[in-house]
Amino acid sequence: MYGEILETVKQIPVVDSHEHLAIPSSYTAPREPIAFLLRGYFPSDLLSSGISQKELQTLQNDEVSTEEKWPIFRKYWVKTEHTAYAREVKHIMRIYDEETVTLESLKRLSQKMDRLTGDRIVEFLESLNIKAALVDILGSLETLKRFIKGEIKLPECYKPLIPLPIFHEPVRSLYNIQSIAEVAGRTVTCLDDFLFHEYMRFAKN
Repeated sequence: MYGEILETVKQIPVVDSHEHLAIPSSYTAPREPIAFLLRGYFPSDLLSSGISQKELQTLQNDEVSTEEKWPIFRKYWVKTEHTAYAREVKHIMRIYDEETVTLESLKRLSQKMDRLTGDRIVEFLESLNIKAALVDILGSLETLKRFIKGEIKLPECYKPLIPLPIFHEPVRSLYNIQSIAEVAGRTVTCLDDFLFHEYMRFAKN
């Protein structure tokens, strides 16, 4: 019965309602496994467990070897491995056929990470029957501008969300406002200018 239910569930089309997936065309493959595993939210659990900023920066540095990082990582992994964010780390390991997080399994992971490309990310979504992924990936005005101009191509299943915070946070000066307006190819003026142009338009009529 369980197997039948599982097979039925696998056939259900899925809408992934919250993702921060990479833009496939600009995806950079990871070079070191611990830094790769710390790309998500798991570092917040490490901070809660007492890791220092310096230690965390070491773990997130692609240039530092896994062997050098392991004593630091192991110390805090045993404190955090049962958290919700740690489940993401474990799931990533399972995707690469690794059931545990050890120095040996991380070394094996480093040999497999080059398989992860932008195209493979899309293939993975398709294998899960994800028909649409709502992606929050346009996190800067420059990226949003390039997307509007058609310079950034997204897979069909990617449905980009407009990141409203980037429109709210910088509204502190005319320069900031014009930077936002430039995304839409507009120039924002003051209210008096707006009213003047409206009066002139009506006067002509």
